[in-house]
Amino acid sequence: MLTLTQVLEPSDDVCFLIYQGPLRLIVAYRSRIGDVPVREFLENSDVCAKARYMLKFKKMCENGPLRGDEFRTLKVKQHKEAKGLSEFKDISSKSRILAVNDGERSQLVLLHGFTGKKEDDIKAQEILMADRYRRDYESRVAHVYVRIDAAHGRRGKP
Repeated sequence: MLTLTQVLEPSDDVCFLIYQGPLRLIVAYRSRIGDVPVREFLENSDVCAKARYMLKFKKMCENGPLRGDEFRTLKVKQHKEAKGLSEFKDISSKSRILAVNDGERSQLVLLHGFTGKKEDDIKAQEILMADRYRRDYESRVAHVYVRIDAAHGRRGKP
């Protein structure tokens, strides 16, 4: 019988673990060349902002949905690419992390972090970047699960 590591290739490493709890798993998108934009964003954030984000991740993974402005689904106004995106918001550092829910695997995928926003509107370039990362993640993760199923003689949707 094949093991998971025998089926996967180095380019299949599509995410980086951020926090794992009993209710949810939070991962960060990893690009094809190995960059992890959210990890880089958090590493460059001040210690207090990083701690506030990690506390939000912990609360969501262990206690369920967050309330208020801590985490919300983006409203699709001018940008259809925002559909399905959510955001963590840190008011003190005026920063956000955009994410997408991968419901099939019960995980939240952090895509892109940025600073400089106080109001609710998000610049198109930030949404487009998150959408590009989301599409790359979805295509690569689907490819991985199709190969795993084929290697184990299973057919069907990943």
